[in-house]
Parts: sequence; C-alpha cells; structure tokens
Amino acid sequence: MPATLWETISAFANAQGGCILLGVDEKSGFAAVGVTDAGAMESQIGAVCSEMEPAVRAEIFTVAIDGKNVVACYVPPTPRDQRPCHKRSLGPWAGSRIRVGDGDRRLTDYEVAVLLANRTEQKHDVRAMSDASIADLDQEALGRFLHRIRETRGEIFRKVDDERALTMLNVLTVHDGRSVPTLAGLLAFGVYP
Repeated sequence: MPATLWETISAFANAQGGCILLGVDEKSGFAAVGVTDAGAMESQIGAVCSEMEPAVRAEIFTVAIDGKNVVACYVPPTPRDQRPCHKRSLGPWAGSRIRVGDGDRRLTDYEVAVLLANRTEQKHDVRAMSDASIADLDQEALGRFLHRIRETRGEIFRKVDDERALTMLNVLTVHDGRSVPTLAGLLAFGVYP
C-alpha cells in the first residue's frame, strides 16, 4: 500500500477523476503481479478516502487478471464548489494535490486560494458600473436585442418597459437609485467599453 496514495486520490479528485490500480508492475509493462490480501487492501483504500475533505466516495473493487488479484479504485471528480479535495489532517494548503503527467504535484497557495474562492458563485459580471450610464450603451444594439428577446423569450418581456426588461436580463442594475450598466451589459453593449 503506497504511503502517498492519498496524494493521488486528492489529485484525481481535484481534476476529472481517475483510476488507481494496485497489483500491477509499471516497470514490467503494467503486468499483473497481484496483491496478497485484496480485501484488506480495499479496506485500507476506503479508509484513506475517508480521510479526505470532502470525503471521497470511490468505487473500490478487485478483479482477477491472469489469476492474480488487482485492486481497482475509481476516484470521482470532486464538484467544483467543494474543491480542493485535500487530506483533512493537513488542511487545504498543505494537503491538496493535482495530477501533472504521471505524478502528483502540490497545489500552490494561489491555486488553493482560487479553488476556495470558486466555491461560491461568482457574480462579477452583474456588478454595477457606477461611472457608466445607459447613454454609454449602443441603443441600436439594445433595440435589436430586446426585439429578439421579446419574440423568443415569452410574454413577460413584452409586458415591461425597456429599462425593466434590461434589468431583468442583468444588462442594467440599480445603483444609488439610478439604473446603470452591469459589467456584462457594458462589455456586451458598450459603445466603447
């Protein structure tokens, strides 16, 4: 049982997932060499998965290859809003890994900070651009956009005025009692963003 198994579990969980095989020899062209006690190995892998935060719910099973027991462990990807998956006792800063090639690399402090920040939904695009105004938006492009929305999105947008519709669509937002473009609105419809 590799002492660094937790690193690979963390690395796979922080990416697209992956499969760990115990009982094959990489130096012999990945030939099956087997494990002595597959049941105990499965239990140990399960225990390592439980030491992770969030706990990894891996699929662990044994297969016979050429009469030898090989233990397989499929590590699913951790949802983005729960990353980084790390060894609980080490915390996210020291206990998070990512897969690079065929090795596991410790995440940098910056990478951990970004993953932790991404646990919540980012709303930068709806931030009010308080120095801008509706006059900074291309009125012709807005008119075409609203026409298409009213034709395709249903009754609700036909019942409200342009300013209300643009607010509902996050092109505008209310800031200090006045309607101003959002960052997304300015970037999409700005005359000169």
